[in-house]
Amino acid sequence: MLQGRAFSEQDQPHSQPVVIVNEPFVHRYFPDGNVIGKHLLVYGGTSEVGQAPKFFEQEIVGVVSGTRGSAFQTLPRRPCTCLIHKLQVSS
Repeated sequence: MLQGRAFSEQDQPHSQPVVIVNEPFVHRYFPDGNVIGKHLLVYGGTSEVGQAPKFFEQEIVGVVSGTRGSAFQTLPRRPCTCLIHKLQVSS
């Protein structure tokens, strides 16, 4: 993690949706490098034919390297985001 934080137990369905981005994403879309706390509008599809597209606001909470490693091995080296769909916490 280069900046910010990883996904955690505080990221629940009722909390602010969050996203982690990689370094190439930051360089392309936020050249000043200051992304933590910024918001993205993420396309979420439509629920029915003819309905307007749905967009969801997500807060950037972390930045990972543009190289592969650790838990992010499958992420490409091009600009990308990593969204959390559901966090399951075991006790």
